[in-house]
Parts: sequence; structure tokens; C-alpha cells
Amino acid sequence: MGYSAAVFLEQRPDLILCKNNVAGMAKEHIGDIAPVVSIDWTSMDVYSHAETIARLLGKEEAFSAWHAAHNKKVREARASVENRIGTGRSAAIWSVTNKGVRMYGARNMGHVFYRLLGFRAPEYIQEKIEEHPMGTMFTWMPASLELMKRDRSDFMWIVTDSDHRRRMMEHEIKMDPLLSAHPAVQNGRCFFLDWQKWSVYAPLGIEKQLEEAVFCLRSYEN
Repeated sequence: MGYSAAVFLEQRPDLILCKNNVAGMAKEHIGDIAPVVSIDWTSMDVYSHAETIARLLGKEEAFSAWHAAHNKKVREARASVENRIGTGRSAAIWSVTNKGVRMYGARNMGHVFYRLLGFRAPEYIQEKIEEHPMGTMFTWMPASLELMKRDRSDFMWIVTDSDHRRRMMEHEIKMDPLLSAHPAVQNGRCFFLDWQKWSVYAPLGIEKQLEEAVFCLRSYEN
């Protein structure tokens, strides 16, 4: 468990929600504090997660209101971005962390770019996205700097988990001739993001991510 039972005892919750992959452990260690209800994490997207939780808590109207406002924000953000850079642009979403190099699909860090702003994913990512209902099951695939060098997306987003790793990647991009020749790098379309902000896959988190993505796309000089 990420937290000790003492934390839950102190908070005295009426209900404990968790992902289905940790439900057994939660029931074993803190099931006597409050009822434990698990959410099937990978087979549902962020909207289904939120709707399911709202239904459990009797907050369906609040969810509907948020979802309508969210969709309006998305429409406005997408129109703003498309007015700035046009349509049909491709993007690759990478993370470089202590877990290695990964590429993301339409969940987690890729949600804002592929589902909300309408970027095209690299073909090998798009194929994996299309194997399941949108936003479910496939989150990321193992990748490498060699794959990054071969990528030719219009835009590139690199999520790092520390300042050190960001500086390391900035140095790599500057010094490696293939990375420095990447179309996104050449055109000022390579952006760095913070892991702590972009690893969140929840309603308020994705709205903050959307704001940051739009700010980057409206601010860079093409």
C-alpha cells in the first residue's frame, strides 16, 4: 500500500476507492476502516472513471455539469490550437524517467494531445490505440532513443521526472546529429513536460494539462 493504515484511520473515510489491481491488498489492510470499492482502471477511460465514481457517490448531476463545461473548454482549446498550427499535425509523446524511455497512446500523457487536441499519433502508436475502445487498455509502449531518432512527427513532447533528466535529454538532443535534425527540434516544436503534472489521469489533472499544452502551442515561434 502507498499509505499506512494509520493515515486512513486519521482521515476516517466513509468509503475507500482504489484501482482494481490493488483491491485485494486494500481490503486486507484497510477494509476494516471503511468499505473498499475498486474501479476497473484499464478497461475504462478517465470519463468512465469519473462517471462511475459520481454514480457511487450520488453526484451524477455534478459530473454531467463538469463534463459539459469540460467539453466546451476542449472545443475552445482545439479551435485555438488549430487556428495557430492548422489541422492534421502529428505528435509523439515520450517519457524519459528512471523506468526508461516510453511512448504514450491516448491515455495518461497522450490523452490531451490525441483525444482533445486532435494530433495524429505515429503509425505504430495509432495501431495500438485502435486495438481497443478509445482511451482504454493501451497506455504506453517501451521505446528507446533510437526510436526517437527515427521518429518524424511534427511535434515532440518529452516528459521527464527530474531536472537532471531534462538537462540530460536537452544535451542529447543538442549533441546527437539525428536528434538535432528531428523535424520537431528543427522547427522549435520540441517541448518538455513535468512528470508530476503529466502522470495524473483524472478530470482536474487533464484540464490543467490542456491549459499547459495550449499555452506551449500558442507561444512557440514557428
